[in-house]
Amino acid sequence: MTNVAFPPLDDLQLFAAVARLRSFSRAAAELGMPVATVSRRVAALERRLEAQLLRRTTRRVEPTDAGALLLERADGPLRALADALDCLGEEARRPRGRLRVTMPADFAHTWLAGAIAAFSARHPGIRLELELTGRVVNLVDEGFDLAIRASEDVPPGLIARPLARMPTGLYASPAYLAGLPALRHPRDLHHANAVILPARRADAEWTLRHGTEKAAVAPRGNLSVNDMTTLIQLAAAGAGVALLPVPLAQREIEAARLAPVLAAWHGPPVQIHTVYASRRMPLRLRLFLDEIRQALG
Repeated sequence: MTNVAFPPLDDLQLFAAVARLRSFSRAAAELGMPVATVSRRVAALERRLEAQLLRRTTRRVEPTDAGALLLERADGPLRALADALDCLGEEARRPRGRLRVTMPADFAHTWLAGAIAAFSARHPGIRLELELTGRVVNLVDEGFDLAIRASEDVPPGLIARPLARMPTGLYASPAYLAGLPALRHPRDLHHANAVILPARRADAEWTLRHGTEKAAVAPRGNLSVNDMTTLIQLAAAGAGVALLPVPLAQREIEAARLAPVLAAWHGPPVQIHTVYASRRMPLRLRLFLDEIRQALG
């Protein structure tokens, strides 16, 4: 490649988005531009650099060796520059831009729907995109600004901050409990059918505390599910005993569809974190975090 003038930063940003997302259409959606414009400007960048950066097929776009090298060297600095420019003087202007957030669906339904609606109404210039999933997304590779997670495990290079702690306890439907012998101590739980989330560490062994007393019980049952909302509904429907975060089960508790099991004993609290990639937050992200922290008290 011969010596060329430094290409426009905007064109480098377009190329980086296409290469990172492996798609002109997804890059165009992320940047809020027509697909044809993105394609034309990336082609112009290739002509300027005298190098093919992308290998295009009918189904996929892949970086060439030259494109992969440029993405590796340019993507991080471009993101840092965009963050810096976004922060520069932002306090004096109306917050705007795209904000991508991922969180489990039960958090959004139970805790944050009102806060999210209020935030959207208060900041019409911010385009908030939510992905509600229990999957641990790759914030950088998938272009997310923020994740809200109930996990102690944070990948290297990311920043996690505590958001809330949810107390947990054992719950079952009153009708189900009526058919069991009296449960007075965790050792009596062998009489009960446990309903669990198999991927959750706390369900490998129920660790329960009552003051200074501690008991560990291996839950035994014939039903598991990979979704917290469904776990709560199964327990309320009489499927058995489940270890539940109290705030997420509050609606069923207040409606008397769930009753505490061994009410004096408590499970390990669930720590909720916010996870993001850069300490230099754009204003729109700071405002969103303020909104949800206020909603959670």
